[in-house]
Amino acid sequence: MDKVLGAIAQLGEIKVRNDDDFTDRVNRKYTVFFLLLFAMLVSTKQYVGEPINCWVPAIFTQNHEEYANKVCWVSNTYFLPINDDIPKKIDQKEIIGYYQWIPLILLSQACLFFVPCCIWRVLSHRSGININTLLEAANTCQRASLLDNRTRTLMYMINHLDGYLGIKPNDGRGCASRILRSISKRSFILASRSYGKYITCVYIFVKLLYILNSVGQLFLLNIYLNTDYHMHGIEIIKALLEGREWRSEKRFPRVTFCNFEIKTLGNVQRYTVQCVLPINLFNEKIYIIIWFWFILVTILSFVSLSSWMFEIISVKVQNRYVNRQLSAVGVLTRDHQINIKKFCKFYLKTDGIFIIRLVAKNAGDLIAAEILSGLWSIYARENNIYDSRDKHKCRNANYGVFSSNGYTSFSHHQHCPNYNITPKNLMPN
Repeated sequence: MDKVLGAIAQLGEIKVRNDDDFTDRVNRKYTVFFLLLFAMLVSTKQYVGEPINCWVPAIFTQNHEEYANKVCWVSNTYFLPINDDIPKKIDQKEIIGYYQWIPLILLSQACLFFVPCCIWRVLSHRSGININTLLEAANTCQRASLLDNRTRTLMYMINHLDGYLGIKPNDGRGCASRILRSISKRSFILASRSYGKYITCVYIFVKLLYILNSVGQLFLLNIYLNTDYHMHGIEIIKALLEGREWRSEKRFPRVTFCNFEIKTLGNVQRYTVQCVLPINLFNEKIYIIIWFWFILVTILSFVSLSSWMFEIISVKVQNRYVNRQLSAVGVLTRDHQINIKKFCKFYLKTDGIFIIRLVAKNAGDLIAAEILSGLWSIYARENNIYDSRDKHKCRNANYGVFSSNGYTSFSHHQHCPNYNITPKNLMPN
C-alpha cells in the first residue's frame, strides 16, 4: 500500500511524509485513500450509469419517462413500506435526501481525516525542530550502504537533536513568569518547548483529534443519513448471529416513491411514481465497510494513544527505555547508571525521549540507540562524566569509531574533553 501511494504521490509531485506512527498513517493516509476511492466509484455510477429508474404510467412517452427519472433524482424521494398507504401529508413521509450528495459526503469525510495531520505539521513546525527531516535522515541512515554516508547522516541527526534539546527556558523574574514556569514544569496542558514538553503535548492532542474525528463521524452520519447510523454495524452483527437475513431498507432503501407535478393546458397534474435506486446498493455496501473500518481505526487510535501516554508520562518507563537502548550498543556501564535519571530529566526531557521513540518506530531501534549514544556522549562530555574504563582512552580518541559488532560507537571516546562529535556544518548526503 505504501508503494502504491508513493507512486501516486510522485505522479502528482507530492512528497509523502512519514513524520508520525503507523496508526496515524492509518487515519490520514489509508482511510483517506479508501474514502476517495469510494467517492470515485459512487460518482462513476451516478454520472456514467443510471442512478435511478422510475416505474411510470403506461401513457408516458420515453421523454416523459426520462423527465420523471431526472425530476425524481434531483428532488428528494421518500421511503414507504410496500404495504403502507401513500400518505397525503408530506410530513408523514420519510424523505431520502442524501443519495445525490454521497460523493461530496465521502470527500468531506476524507478531508476531516486529514485535518489532524495538517494541525500536527503546522504546530510541530513551530517547535524549532523538523520532525520530518529527522525521520527522513533516520530512514536514509538505515538504508545507507556506504559507511561514510551513514556516519555523516547519523552525526547530522545528533547535531539537529542536540540543538533542539539545548533550548533554555525563559528565566523571567516576575511573579507571572514564576507561576507559568512552575505550571509548565508539572503540566502537560501549558507546555513550552523550552521545558521539553511542547512536541509531546502537540502529538497527544493530535492523537485525541484522530479519535474524536473517527467517533464523531459515526454520529455526524446520523444527520447526513437521517438515521441512527452509529448502530448500523451492531444491527448487522446481531442479525447474522440470529441467522436471519439482513437488509438496510430504512437507511439505504432500494425502492422509494416520488411525487412530481406536470402542468399541461392550464392544468396541474400530480403523479406519484415508484422508483428503484440502484446506487443505494453501492451506498449500502460502502457504508457497511466504512462503519467497521471506522470502528477498527478508533480502536487502533485509542490503543496507540494509551501506549504513548504510558511511554512518555511515566518517568520510570522513560528511564528504563533509555537504559535499555544505551545498553544495547554497549555504551552504558554501572558507573553511568546514577547519571541516567539526570540525563533523561535535564537533557533529553520528555520531548527528546518522544522523538527517539518516534525514530525507533519509523527507522528501527538500532538507529534510535545510536542517536541516544551520541547524545549521551555530548551530555557526558559537557558534565565531565566518565568511568574507570575510559580514563586511559581519552588520549587516543579519534573522530569516528565503529565497534566490532557493526554499531556506530561513541563509547571509546565519549567523555574526552576535547572531542566534538557534532560539527555544525555536517549535513547528510
